[in-house]
Amino acid sequence: MWQSFCYFGEETNQEILRQIYHKLTPGGRFVIDSYNREYYEQHQGSTRQEINGISIEASTRLQGQRLHTELRYSDEDGERGEDHFDWQLYTPAEFCALAAKIGFTPLLTCTWSDGKKAPSPDVARMQIVLEK
Repeated sequence: MWQSFCYFGEETNQEILRQIYHKLTPGGRFVIDSYNREYYEQHQGSTRQEINGISIEASTRLQGQRLHTELRYSDEDGERGEDHFDWQLYTPAEFCALAAKIGFTPLLTCTWSDGKKAPSPDVARMQIVLEK
């Protein structure tokens, strides 16, 4: 699911997590790869990169618990389009508390898919393993 889980509002995110819980058999596990809000609290603003002749400008800002990202694409002929995304972001502790409220047992929180590396405000993504 990566970050698509958090496209929704808080109530819908909780309901989706509840439905996942009910679909699992006892001892079943669910792994989510999500953005860590602690990272984006410290890393907002604009960046620019070029990929295959296309310039991509990304602007991110955090409003409450939602991260808003605007992408603008251009090449030597000018503007090529734009996208806007926003997600509800959680800290590792918030996501584990939400999962526990539903009935999950958080087994592991990590980053870089390395069980020995805890989520950090220095890394944008985190992975959480939950068990029913």
